[in-house]
Amino acid sequence: MQPFLLASLLVAAVLGAAPLLKFDAFYPQRTLLFSNHPEPIAREYLAEAGVVLYRTNDDIRGPVRAWYEHLNWAGATISFGVYLYNPNKNPVNILVTGRGFTNKWNGGIPFVELFTPGFTPEQILVPGQSGKLLLQQDGIRNNTLTTGVVDFEVQATTPGAALTTVRVSFVAFVSSKSVTPDLPQIPYFIPGHSQEMLCYKGSSPVSDVQARQLNFVVSDSTPSGALPVAYSAYDMDSQTFLEPVERTPFTSHIGPANTPAAVVLDNIALLTPGWGYIHVLAKSDGNGGYPNWGNWAVTYHLYGSVTNQGKRDRLLQFRMGSPGDSPLAFQNSNGTWDSVIVEHSQGMSTLYQTPLPAGQTVPFAINYVMGGPGYGALTNEFLLQ
Repeated sequence: MQPFLLASLLVAAVLGAAPLLKFDAFYPQRTLLFSNHPEPIAREYLAEAGVVLYRTNDDIRGPVRAWYEHLNWAGATISFGVYLYNPNKNPVNILVTGRGFTNKWNGGIPFVELFTPGFTPEQILVPGQSGKLLLQQDGIRNNTLTTGVVDFEVQATTPGAALTTVRVSFVAFVSSKSVTPDLPQIPYFIPGHSQEMLCYKGSSPVSDVQARQLNFVVSDSTPSGALPVAYSAYDMDSQTFLEPVERTPFTSHIGPANTPAAVVLDNIALLTPGWGYIHVLAKSDGNGGYPNWGNWAVTYHLYGSVTNQGKRDRLLQFRMGSPGDSPLAFQNSNGTWDSVIVEHSQGMSTLYQTPLPAGQTVPFAINYVMGGPGYGALTNEFLLQ
């Protein structure tokens, strides 16, 4: 299976034509490391020194985004961190470019902190065969959430030298002095836990997805309401994509086994340790079924424009809804980042809006990411006022 799927895009060039929505990988890419299993850190898992929730089997190089979301059920106040170990004899340079974390029940907050300008990059030299905590979140009380993210780049120690590699661990601990490369790791298979959850930790070469050329054309006669996009749903019986159909809203962050009209191509594949790749189009979870995958921590980029051929001004809004509660970080039209928990009981939430002056073409760039814990199967809607 390919780690991600690529697709071409089509331009809507005439009045009323729905643009074709397809997602592909966003470049430049970075490795996404993902830790969410087991979600609760239970007392029996937390040894005296600490415990590793997920450790990379393969050495990591280049740009990296490390994200986690867990619950403290250890019966004590603990810390959590992203720990980097250099297994080489020579030192390695690590450039930390952003981080964020929270104990609040809003997984969008760490990404707001990550993407908001103002972070001073940190250059860290990690000697050979030693380690360093790149992110440390302290004071996590019992029965509370811990979720965070850190961006960093593994660099050569001297210009022109071959890129070196590191190993990354997501660790829970009481004292940072006890965090070493030898910390025990929680087993992949845990009695009493749904094996579906095995797909909730691992790595992917894709951290961002994009859809381009979402170009709409409207006039004074275009009614207010949702603007359709066209995309190909996936037929589970024939295991093929169908012909594109105009739909509104469109559903992201879920596979067709859960939601038949899902976009599908937005979902990354995750390489799960001790298991292999999981993806929404393959029976690949621990139960031998299609994974209940929500594309958490993957940043979405929607690019396009609206041409207003009419004589009166209009307004474009981008709105999202959720079947439950879904924490999002999103970029406002003024460029600032904010967070919101999209709640089913509250209906659709507006993440972005821009005026459409008469006779003009207005570009838009919509950027958002879902943190955790959160429901997938998000509804996305372009609304014309």
